[in-house]
Amino acid sequence: MNYTETLDKALSCLRQLDLDKALLLFYQLLDENPRDLELIDRIYKLEVKRPHMPGFERICRHIFSVNSSSQEFHEYFVRAYTDFSEQFGRNSEFSDEQAYNLLYQLSSTRFEQDCEALVTRIKKHQANNPKTPSALFRYCESLISKGQMLKAKNEFRYLITYYTETPEAQNAIARLSWVESQIVR
Repeated sequence: MNYTETLDKALSCLRQLDLDKALLLFYQLLDENPRDLELIDRIYKLEVKRPHMPGFERICRHIFSVNSSSQEFHEYFVRAYTDFSEQFGRNSEFSDEQAYNLLYQLSSTRFEQDCEALVTRIKKHQANNPKTPSALFRYCESLISKGQMLKAKNEFRYLITYYTETPEAQNAIARLSWVESQIVR
């Protein structure tokens, strides 16, 4: 079956109130189309209504694994993280990719403590990952946008110290000077 046929069959199952069969078909489509936001939305809306079932965690973790910079996806990501945190707590284990995506998506939100925990985890467990300098630089930029100059200063210094040879560290040197000038004011 192609995408449209499978989707139609899943929707037909929903109309017949066969939720399990519909979800099975939706997940088959999702395996083939992991970034399909409409499909993610369909699954999420069903799974969030039964948060104690394994499907809820599955779709949330899938969302956390998708790397996207779209505003629509960001809003969806934050809502899924909010619901996930209420169900499973904020100390859940995440894959490396999920940790980077969580930091990227959450750094501009109210989840400051969660971001700090993610930064600590990334520094400790993913120090040698080539994505780490970029993730830390973006985190510093989010701190600046929130007016948290002292934290940004400390994170830029960390970035410069431990990732000296990276382009992010070179950019951090320039940004650090500006941040320090803002603190003196």
